[in-house]
Amino acid sequence: MTIPASARPTTPSAANRAINIVDPETGNLTSNGINVLTDMLNYYTGSSRVIPCEETGTNVLALTQLSISPLISQYNDYDIYQFVAAATSTARSR
Repeated sequence: MTIPASARPTTPSAANRAINIVDPETGNLTSNGINVLTDMLNYYTGSSRVIPCEETGTNVLALTQLSISPLISQYNDYDIYQFVAAATSTARSR
């Protein structure tokens, strides 16, 4: 089987040297560098779909996303909401 040229990945173009990511004088990230890293963080955490939350309540649990959670625009099937229970249930087990 031959992969057609249209389906082959293209090499990324060279980075735009006019946009500084690191300030050459101080060695600190520029605002462009911070934006690039923030976008990468959102991409990687958003692809995992394990959503860290803070929980409040005893028998009725309320979850609040942590600031490090992936950006969520809607609920999706199979999302995982992870939290540590703040208290134990008061219900009796049978």
